[in-house]
Amino acid sequence: MKGLVRLLAVVFSAYALTGCGGAGFGTLGQSPKVRVFNGVDNQSPITVTYADASGNPLGTSKPATFAEISSQDVIIKNTNATPTIQAGAASLFKGGSSLYRVNARYSLYTGGVPGNYVAIVLNDDVQEGTTATSMDVRAVHLGANTTAVDIYIVPASPGGVSGASLFSSLTFGHVAAAANTTTALDSNDYALLAATSNTLYEVIVTAHNSTVPIATTTSILNPTVYYTVVVYDSGNGTGVQILSDRH
Repeated sequence: MKGLVRLLAVVFSAYALTGCGGAGFGTLGQSPKVRVFNGVDNQSPITVTYADASGNPLGTSKPATFAEISSQDVIIKNTNATPTIQAGAASLFKGGSSLYRVNARYSLYTGGVPGNYVAIVLNDDVQEGTTATSMDVRAVHLGANTTAVDIYIVPASPGGVSGASLFSSLTFGHVAAAANTTTALDSNDYALLAATSNTLYEVIVTAHNSTVPIATTTSILNPTVYYTVVVYDSGNGTGVQILSDRH
């Protein structure tokens, strides 16, 4: 009986440390998880370190190569955290402080050029969407050298700019909001867009009010999935990616 009591005490102590704010960062399903997108022009790879309001380290991301996301989420505490974006041992810039909540996943979108960097943290919706015939899409603009843009998402066959853009006049350092679309947005700035399962779509970026593409990408997209379109500087031009927000 005494042995059982001691065993239960050890188990409870371990739970208190890992699941209730003790020495550990919480169990995997409870702690905030963050992935990193590298849109920092001419920097590859980058890493991001996180610190709390007192400067205590919370964790460091896996490296993210240019125009890609980090290979693994970093797990941090449920607290306000400030990211520092690094290239090797050099610190490029710091982002603003944001609250990272338990049971939530985030993407930190980094971009820009020296003297004009940006780091935007977004709460990802990793669950299935509720509309069986639509995908959920939002957009973020990281290109300091890229003008205001319009964004189209169309079936790759026949492809090309047609109809109205999903998002318009999106500028550097911003996430598409109500002013950038005629489609209703949810609380995480996702818009519904009709989608057919396992279909190849073309994502087209144009300068605002132009029909000439400045960046394109193609990807198989599906209904009930949440996606983020990322616009960023790429050398002397503009790049675009569309990322699934399940991670």
